[in-house]
This record gives sequence, structure tokens and C-alpha cells, in this order.
Amino acid sequence: MFLANTAFEFAFASDGVQDAGAFLTAFEHHAVSIGKVTDFEKLPLLVATFYGHARDWYEFLQPNQQVNYELLVQQFKAKYIRRRNATEVREELFRLRMSSTTEYNDYEREIIDLWSTWIRLCGGTEDEWFKMDRFKARLSPHFTLEANVKNPITFQALVQTCQAYNRQIKVLQA
Repeated sequence: MFLANTAFEFAFASDGVQDAGAFLTAFEHHAVSIGKVTDFEKLPLLVATFYGHARDWYEFLQPNQQVNYELLVQQFKAKYIRRRNATEVREELFRLRMSSTTEYNDYEREIIDLWSTWIRLCGGTEDEWFKMDRFKARLSPHFTLEANVKNPITFQALVQTCQAYNRQIKVLQA
């Protein structure tokens, strides 16, 4: 929601309509765009965006959570961002594919985030081979071919192989 009577472009009401994750991302971009980069600078800006139920929620936080940007954001996420369960994350992990139009860096970031979330939700440990298999299976064909030719033996080496190949592609495209 946009507020005309404030110095800020948007506000958060916790009305169930707004996507809290998208709001927080937009807030971070907005803060940086107006030169507010430190936690000290962003804290009052974020607090000023809360209204309605979100403002009430903020007022009932512990004092240390109200004056510490990182704690406030942590509490905001815990309160308003829908948590995915392990099954949902696993399904996303298996659905994720790198298409020919997908930037490699976006694919890498998303699959590693999903993998980390799934491990955290399951309370399990990382199975290196399974992780590598899932990662390679969803790469675009030319990345898969490069990964198969180089045949890295660890997940980190696989990621590094793909990053190097991505850099080569970017150089050739330039």
C-alpha cells in the first residue's frame, strides 16, 4: 500500500493481502536507493512503514527487539513470512529446472537456498551425491554436458565448474 502523507513509498499492515517477503525485499531496495544502508539508518524507516495490526505487533515486541534492526527483521520474518514445510521445499527442489533463458547465477542461488532450507527443515545432513545429482539433473543441457565432461567429485567443485563455464559463456557473449 502506498501512503501519500509520508516520506515513504509504502507501508505494511499485516492484512494478509501483502506478501511480507516481497515487502521486506522492496523495503531493503528502497532503503538503499535513498542512501539508508546501515541498520541504524534503516530501523526508523522500517518502523515507520508499519501500520494497523503490524504497528500493534511492533508495539508489543520486547524493547531490545524494537531498537535492533536485525532482531526486528528476524521477528518480522518469523511473524509474517509463511514458512514452507519440508515436503513443499522438496517438491520445489525437484521441480526447479534451469531453462535456456535462466541465468546460471539465479539458478545456483535458488537451488542452494532450497537445498539448505530442505536440510534445515528435515534436520538431516547433506548427502553430497544426492545434492550433486539434483543440481546436475536440473541444469540446462550445455551446463550438464560441461559438468559431465569435467566430472567434479564434490558439490562445491560442481558449482565452481558451472561458475567457470558461466563466465566463459559471458565472455563469448560480450
